[in-house]
Amino acid sequence: MQSSVSSTSPLYLTRFIAACMVLAYHSAPVWYKATYADITKWGEAVNYFFFISGFVMLLSCQRYLQNNANLKQFSKVDFWIKRIARIYPVYVLALLIMVCYHYFVAFSIPSIPSRFPMEVLGLQRWVYAGSINSPGWSVSCEFLFYFLFPFTLAWLWYTPLKKLVLQVTGLFLLNVAVALFMNQYLMPLQSGKLVHMLISTVYGHPLFKYTIFLAGNVCGIIYIRYLQARSFNQYLVAAVLLASLASILYFLHHIPGDSPLIASGMLTPLYFIFVVSLCKLEGLLLRLLSARPFIFLGEISYGVYIFQLPVWFFVTHFTGVPILHHAFAHISGFTGYACILILFATVVYYLYEMPAKNAILKWYTQSRERRQEKLAPGIS
Repeated sequence: MQSSVSSTSPLYLTRFIAACMVLAYHSAPVWYKATYADITKWGEAVNYFFFISGFVMLLSCQRYLQNNANLKQFSKVDFWIKRIARIYPVYVLALLIMVCYHYFVAFSIPSIPSRFPMEVLGLQRWVYAGSINSPGWSVSCEFLFYFLFPFTLAWLWYTPLKKLVLQVTGLFLLNVAVALFMNQYLMPLQSGKLVHMLISTVYGHPLFKYTIFLAGNVCGIIYIRYLQARSFNQYLVAAVLLASLASILYFLHHIPGDSPLIASGMLTPLYFIFVVSLCKLEGLLLRLLSARPFIFLGEISYGVYIFQLPVWFFVTHFTGVPILHHAFAHISGFTGYACILILFATVVYYLYEMPAKNAILKWYTQSRERRQEKLAPGIS
């Protein structure tokens, strides 16, 4: 677990909060969401995940971006292995838990045999909507983003900033326009099952989410070039941070829940301001938001997100807690489930997630060293 304080440390807590928002969006009682209608839009937090993922990925490659020689040292394979080690073990564990539940506890997903090959590879959202473990669709999107990132890094860094911003903005607006068109004219069509499946696959496809990740990349570039080394008046930073957060909440409150503007990532420009201002905090606020408990919550946020459906199935099956419309009937049931989920994510983090990550990285490092030894000339 990260212990040192860095400018990006406050992002950890926001990741956990975003994971909890998605959790409430899926499983909070129907009556509770009717009372607090904004919860029905909290699925938008997944777009925030995509944005900060792009931002952090760019910052993680900063040492390669100093000059052409350094960028040539950037290894695509190294990058991919590190990302696989970080997200794949937990992703596949959650998938296998869902499969085991289906075959050994309660028959629930008859399409598993036909879907499993694509899902174990993380490719499902590239070719169809949904996932056996429903939160896995966003991880499938991330797999595409991570695959493309090494190929776009030089373009992102060396394209003049104004031109880059125009290009990414154009792609983003095209994404919004396609989402609006599909929602307005294609989704309402009473067409056959195959046509509906094709429309659902295209709507929300990773390629249309990719612009949010790209916006995070651009945010990272601007941060590195113009903001990272500068210090700002902390009252101004706090004011901008609060204003951007208030704007996000305001638009979430006023945009209809079924609006494609939410799904298309319309709040991305506000995430840009929010993330940059959060990363420019200094002094007491930075230390407070970088406290070890908050860092830890950020570390387990991925587990909280990806295990929400497996834990939901087991909790509802074995406890008999009341369910209404695929959600908990009472807030006490939801609260208990959330606590169990956080505990489960914590246990998995220590006993499986980190050991699996370290084992993959160790195996890769050792195999790379062995290859280098074989290629090295003999010493006479």
